[in-house]
Amino acid sequence: MSLLYLALLTFAAGWMTVNGVITPGELVTVIGLAQFLKASLAHIGTFGANWAYKRASAARLQEFLSGEFLLPGARDTSGALAPTGTELTWMTDSGTTMTVVPGDVVGLHVTDATDARRVTDLLGFRTAPRRGELFLGGVDALDLGPEAWRHTVTVPPRGATLFTGSLRENVTFTDDAADPDIVAATALDDVIGHLGSAEAAIGEDGRRLSGGQRQRVVLARALHTAGPVLVLDEPTISLDPVTSRNVAAGIVSHARRDGSRAVLMVSSDRMVLGHCDTVVDL
Repeated sequence: MSLLYLALLTFAAGWMTVNGVITPGELVTVIGLAQFLKASLAHIGTFGANWAYKRASAARLQEFLSGEFLLPGARDTSGALAPTGTELTWMTDSGTTMTVVPGDVVGLHVTDATDARRVTDLLGFRTAPRRGELFLGGVDALDLGPEAWRHTVTVPPRGATLFTGSLRENVTFTDDAADPDIVAATALDDVIGHLGSAEAAIGEDGRRLSGGQRQRVVLARALHTAGPVLVLDEPTISLDPVTSRNVAAGIVSHARRDGSRAVLMVSSDRMVLGHCDTVVDL
């Protein structure tokens, strides 16, 4: 439609110029204005469809916001209480009581990656715990609420997003350089070598990196930004066996040197968990 409009307008303006109705300068002005309006006119034909899409999206968003809150017991009490410490206690379905305190490096053996995801979703307050199931510093998780819980307990998702920017920015989220101990612990040296520099761009969503390299970036980020309790969901699942063992040993060694953080590694790989101080079978 816009091309037809421009053709007709140009023809009419040319005819008027030939017949002396408008000057050549006015002809140039008319054609320039027509070119300026071309982009706006192109949207006229798609306005109805775009409006329908926007209304449908708004309806879905309204349905989502008005839906049932999925973390019962946390909405009204979030932030009402504060934990008295950073001791994490979990009363498992099997009746086992698991307690993790700062300085501990505990391995939790699960049957498969799906089971690991279920456990870490619970420990990260991404699914609702039952009352009396999870405690932090002696306070029930439902009394703390998700915001206060996540302020202390960090459970990075297995498929965490990488952002357009440099490797350093994706690891530290600051202008500071990555901690050399964490770089060594997560075997990030060869990722830096692959890119040429920690300041090199990793591409949109980390497209310049392999799956294993992406996972090591996410692990390094977790160690840089985690709170007093860090829970790792299958931290080496995308790595080859040799790198997997090296990274597991590096994470444990770093946690022991730091001493101020509790680390819980949830994995179905017993070789990885063999580096932990204690291993619990779920």
